Amino acid sequence: MKKIFLGLTILTVALIGSSCTKTYYQVCTTKPVDASQFAAKTDPYIYEDENIKIVYNMWRKYGDREFSVYNKTDKYLYSDGYNSCLTSTILGSEGEIVVGETTHNGIIPPHTWRLIRTEEPISDDVFLIEGLKEKVRHSESMSFTRDETPLVFANYFNYYYWEDGNAIHKTVILSFYIDRITNYSLKDYLKMKEKYYKVNYLLDNGKVSKKKKDLKELPINQKGFYNIYYK
Repeated sequence: MKKIFLGLTILTVALIGSSCTKTYYQVCTTKPVDASQFAAKTDPYIYEDENIKIVYNMWRKYGDREFSVYNKTDKYLYSDGYNSCLTSTILGSEGEIVVGETTHNGIIPPHTWRLIRTEEPISDDVFLIEGLKEKVRHSESMSFTRDETPLVFANYFNYYYWEDGNAIHKTVILSFYIDRITNYSLKDYLKMKEKYYKVNYLLDNGKVSKKKKDLKELPINQKGFYNIYYK
């Protein structure tokens, strides 16, 4: 079993002043625990049922837990609450850690998008993994199965609507795990950002449009997130 540790990024910032210090980027990509929940295997970050559509874009430093919800129906939906949790396999122990809860009680009108916000990141730590180089000349990667992954995280979205005078409550639970970690030198990370990638754009009619954009301004991978460390 791979030995996995967490290095607090806040401690490494103090090293910036050293003339020998170099900057590195760690990029974590993810996969859904259950791909059958999502719209298509080729784009597993769009969930859809008879009432709602959920679109993820996780790309941000530390990872973005926020997601957009589209009301597909002609009735009003009500955001009943949102929970996020982490399941960690760090150091071989596994357990659920509730890291954040936000209750919105917001209204989602018919055929309207709403951004479900949370202040909790996916992970604000750098993963230090035995066998994965930290001081890299170019880039080094390591892949993980669901059982080996350093992190599993889940979003619970609760909503309800009224039907024949009764409140119908629904809960959507979507889980993901880190399936690949890549450590980049600063030079190679910036070179990678010059490439063009497809990203999701939300349209007013509930459709999702794919376009290629310059990644100097847009996320390189909506299915992943990044962190920075120094050596």
